[in-house]
Amino acid sequence: MATTDNAAKYDIAYINEFYDYLPKEITREVSRKGMYNLAKMGMIQRDRMAEKAMANASNGKYQCISEDGKDFTDGTDMKTATVNYRNNSKGKVIITGIDTKVGPLRVMAYDYARETFRYYFIFDYDKVKSYDRIEFGIFSNSKYNNGDCGFELDSFEELANIESDYF
Repeated sequence: MATTDNAAKYDIAYINEFYDYLPKEITREVSRKGMYNLAKMGMIQRDRMAEKAMANASNGKYQCISEDGKDFTDGTDMKTATVNYRNNSKGKVIITGIDTKVGPLRVMAYDYARETFRYYFIFDYDKVKSYDRIEFGIFSNSKYNNGDCGFELDSFEELANIESDYF
């Protein structure tokens, strides 16, 4: 699905974060500036690009397959999000579309207020699958970032290369 005009500016941040990890057959065809221009027009499919970059950054640990319930051959799925600051929130990550997922989630969340990315590996979310969403504060001691059901990582590379005993 194409990006709305309002969210296109966030796609540019994503492109900047993972462009160097995209497979060379993509970056030979479309320059960083070309991708920025496409993003400004709402013509970038950010999640698919993130999947391609994530698989490439894994150095062969898994491949991008985009099957029902998973995006990668290791059974994990990629999600992108933008930190939500509505309603005087201190910043929440809201991940939707999880009801059909079968394995751990590799989550990349853009925090526009701080112009940084946050990376999460979430391995236990069965109890909230029926709600089709995971929601947690970025500064809270949530089970999704404290190690109980997931944890926060420091970089795109670390998220791409994490191997889990949870699946």
